[in-house]
This record gives sequence, C-alpha cells and structure tokens, in this order.
Amino acid sequence: MAEKLVVARPRPAAVRWLRRYGLATLGGAIIVAWIVMAVLAPWVMTYNPNFVNVANRLQPPSAVHWLGTDALGRDVMTRIVYGARISLSVGMVVVLVGGLFGTLLGAVAAYARGWAEEALMRVTDLVFCFPPIILAMAIAAALGIGTVNTVIAMLVVWWPKFARLARSLVISQRSLEYVEAAQSIGFGPVHILMRQIIPNAVGPLIVLVTLDLGQAILVFAGLSFLGLGVVPPTAEWGAMVAEGRELVQQWWVATFPGLAILTVVMGFNFVGDGIRDTGCTLKAMRRECARALVPFKGVHRFIPALVKNAGYRLVEIPVNHRARQFGVSKYGLGNRAIKATMDMFGVRWLQSRGVAYQLRDENA
Repeated sequence: MAEKLVVARPRPAAVRWLRRYGLATLGGAIIVAWIVMAVLAPWVMTYNPNFVNVANRLQPPSAVHWLGTDALGRDVMTRIVYGARISLSVGMVVVLVGGLFGTLLGAVAAYARGWAEEALMRVTDLVFCFPPIILAMAIAAALGIGTVNTVIAMLVVWWPKFARLARSLVISQRSLEYVEAAQSIGFGPVHILMRQIIPNAVGPLIVLVTLDLGQAILVFAGLSFLGLGVVPPTAEWGAMVAEGRELVQQWWVATFPGLAILTVVMGFNFVGDGIRDTGCTLKAMRRECARALVPFKGVHRFIPALVKNAGYRLVEIPVNHRARQFGVSKYGLGNRAIKATMDMFGVRWLQSRGVAYQLRDENA
C-alpha cells in the first residue's frame, strides 16, 4: 500500500504578516491615536477639564458624560484626554533628554578609556545603587511638587542605563576595522565617535528608548499618585487614579485613567518588541518597516487612472548614468504607480528594480 505524501500548505500572506507585524502595528496605532487625541483635545473635547460642577458629581457613564464624572463633577473623559498631553510630553522629554545625556556620557567614557572611563562609570554605578523610583521620590520630595521638579527628579535617575548600554556598544565597535581606517585617514576622535561609531551602535539604543517611554509614563503616574507629581487640579492620569482609589462604588473614576496608562504602556512595549525583533540595526529597521507597509499599498490600483486623467503618460527608460545624474535613487520604492504620483508632485525621476520612470506630457 503506497503511502500518501502530505504537503503542508503555506500560511496565507495575511496570517504571516499578522504574526510578524501585528503587535507592533497595534502598538503604533495605539500610540498614534493617543497623540492625535492629545493634540486635538482643545478642539475635540466639549468640557473644560478643570470646571467644577458639584451638582453632577460622581455621575456614572452616560450619553452626556461618556466616562462619567469625578467627585467634583468634572468630566472624566475630558480629563483623561487632557492628561495624555502631560503624560506623553513628560515621558518623551525624560527619555529623550536622559537618553541623549547618558548615551554621550557612556560613549565618551568608552572611547576615552583610562581614568575618565573609570570616573564616569563609578558615578553611573553610584546612581545605580539606589532603586530608581525611591531615588526619584526622594529628589521630588526635596524639590517640591510640580511637573518641572518631577521631570528633574526622573532625569537624575534615568540616564545611567543609557550610559551603560552606550559604553558596551562603543567598546564593541571601537576595535573594528572601519574605526582603524578612520584613524589612519586622520579623522579626530570627536568625528570618529559622533559620525562613525555612534551611528553604527544606535540600534539597541532606539529599542531601549521605545521600551523606556512606557516605563517613564508609568513612573510619572506613580509619582503623581503619591502626590509628588503635578499640582492640583491639573489633569494627570496618576493623580486621577489617586482621586478615585477610595471610591469603590464609583469605579469609573479610577478605572478609566488606569486603562489609559495600561494602553499607552502596552503600545510602547509592542513597538519596542517589534523594533527589537528586526535585528537592532538601522538597515534592518528600514527593511522591516518597508515590508510591514506592503499591505497598505492597495491604493495603487487607482493611481494610473489619475495619471492618465492629468494628461501624462508613464515612460520606462533603462537606468543609466544620465538618469542617476537627474536624481534617480538606488533604493527603489517598488511600485510604478506610486512613483508616478510622486512625480506629479515634482519628483521627475525614480527607479524600481533596475528601471527608471519618467513622466512626459501627452501633448509634448
């Protein structure tokens, strides 16, 4: 009896795409949605986030107040959206400024070597001796309540992790051949460090920045929950959770701000995990981003008609020296119709798979 040969069917392209980019795309969509709501809050929200209306205090979610009201009658949804402006801004400032300072400090320490490296790394280890949240609480309590003071307290404890990572990356890069070639050419240490080493080691730092954004927002909310963050009655997620921690029956006062923190932190974690899975190099990140955007190029079916109606025709010509001289990129976008549309907006020469495209007037 002959045995049957069973061949496994390959998974559909949509399933493969979802397994590879689904969570990262979901995280990016969540972050973009929160940023858009935070930017458009003054024009979208109908209530004042600090307007007190005691007559409507502790109202449950309804058609008038979608997420209910708090103990002072303020609309919870409005305060959540306005709180996103502070939470997202503080998280980005802390991570970007702390990351920049820590990266430069760690890179200089690794490239300088000797006593400078030892001194800078011992300062880093000294800050690492304290739990970040405890040290931030102590500094914030000493400086006083306020958003600026809280940001300063977080910056003091946020840079060491970037300094350590940057130092290890620069140590692994400084002995490679391209660094020796740059030194033999005559480039100075500042040029080699800033233009050669750091750009080649920035991939893991980008991953850490993405993952740390959610952590910074969570720490800021924790400090505000303890009364060391924003000044009342400023709308902020951690402070809103603190206001509703004892209102068990009025669950919406603390639940919805907590869900806002949860979604933002999950969004940044999903994006960070997706970037980390690309291989932590800029080239790999660009390649994976291009692959992730492939399903969203279906609109190209309608573009040739637009090109024809505009009185143009698409002409293929071989890529040659003259074409490159007119600005043909060596990285093609892979879609003729999209290139034609870009040409309609002023880009006259583009390339895809060894072929350059030029728009010519039909009447010419």
